[in-house]
Amino acid sequence: GGGGAASRAVKHRALDGDVHGAAEMFCRDPHRTGGALKELLEAAVHKQALGTVVRLMASSAAGGCSPLPHGNLRDALWAMPVETNPRDGADFAEVASRMCEWDTKEHCLYFATRARQGVLEFLTECCETLRKIRSEEPQRRVQAGLTQMSVLFVQGDKASELKVGQSQASMESDRRGMMKGDSVGVSAHGWSWSEGLLEAEVVMERPLIIKWSARHPRRSVLQETGPFRIDKLANRQQYSRVIFSVHLLAAPARQGGHNEAGRKVKQRPSPLVIQAVVASGEAAKAAAES
Repeated sequence: GGGGAASRAVKHRALDGDVHGAAEMFCRDPHRTGGALKELLEAAVHKQALGTVVRLMASSAAGGCSPLPHGNLRDALWAMPVETNPRDGADFAEVASRMCEWDTKEHCLYFATRARQGVLEFLTECCETLRKIRSEEPQRRVQAGLTQMSVLFVQGDKASELKVGQSQASMESDRRGMMKGDSVGVSAHGWSWSEGLLEAEVVMERPLIIKWSARHPRRSVLQETGPFRIDKLANRQQYSRVIFSVHLLAAPARQGGHNEAGRKVKQRPSPLVIQAVVASGEAAKAAAES
């Protein structure tokens, strides 16, 4: 439909590096272009232009833009890149929330506040970890199971998966360290890789299997001759659960788009519970007494 074509146009522009143009296109009609919000976020972070994008989104939200579908909001927050500046990421969560339709102002405020907090905590953890990766003695991280060095990849069972063929890793790393669902950073070990550091997700622990999160390398790592290094970045699964649960509480019970409406309603607490959690002060009291 028109929405698909509009989203594709924004995606192409973002992936071509015209983040400002893509953001302007997105802001004109978020209801139709919402499917590209994830790619817009990733491109903006990569180009260090997220602050600009957030400002464009804020003026669009203030001007009464068409509503961003809830599924697009949640998917974009789930895909928050690890190298996002924590403050910009938190602002993005808050402003994107204001572009959606909510049952009441309290619902919007509840989600925007909680999502902002969740994003800030996740990205602050990522930031701290990236700093340690750059400054700490790698051997200490290897012993703790947080890093694997001299990694060579082989093709996994699925086309999208990469298996660690050989590496220098801690023998006891199965006990702690990299767990399924963790976010890890892949970088070159002892040679220069133009990609720098790319984020991947742990699919399986033993053997270690990963898949790229968002940006893929321009050519397959299987074609590279140099070894790689893998570092645990953050527990993305825990972060995803936070976003999922606050969204489940705050979002309208039934709404279009790809939001698994049926499953969502089954998992959703009763309206009174939601009202009590979301509302503050008088509204919460009224819900408890009615």
